[in-house]
Amino acid sequence: MGTKLDDYYGILGLDPTATPGQVRAAFRLLALARHRRGATRIARQLERMEEAYEVLRSPELRQRYDVLLAKAREASSAGDEDLPEVKHGMRELRASARAQARRPRSDPEGDRARRMGAMLQATARRLARESRRLGREAAGENAPLLRQIETEDRLRRFREERARRIRRTLDVALWLLLVASVAVLGLLALRAAP
Repeated sequence: MGTKLDDYYGILGLDPTATPGQVRAAFRLLALARHRRGATRIARQLERMEEAYEVLRSPELRQRYDVLLAKAREASSAGDEDLPEVKHGMRELRASARAQARRPRSDPEGDRARRMGAMLQATARRLARESRRLGREAAGENAPLLRQIETEDRLRRFREERARRIRRTLDVALWLLLVASVAVLGLLALRAAP
């Protein structure tokens, strides 16, 4: 039985010179197009797409995959399709991709916003404690600063909520655009049919 190496570039419809941004965009577009269909064949395709995405987005795993792909192509052109080292390498690569998929991804913007929010809250708590300690007079002097901190905190929460709403709206708009484009393609295919 021959070794069939999954063509991750072909699965995502990419050129081997694709940038990480192109890998991410192709994965998201294909995932969105195949999402919510429910068939097991589609689920397997989505699983392979996720595996391809995890391998191609990591420079280390991508380099290992390119080496395995080159070995498989050389063996195929020489007529030798059964390569145990390629099979073993792909098993290791798949395991690494699964482990990488389970690892939480960092969100620098979200992390920064959370840290700033936590710092503001900690500052407000410290000021409130200090105001209570100094008594009514000190609280009167710190009142404008406390109001400013509260205003900044309310503004931060408002911006976060607005960003969440915009993301949800864009998700819905993208989904509707995808559905409309599929419908248009279907109509064009029906018109082109004899």
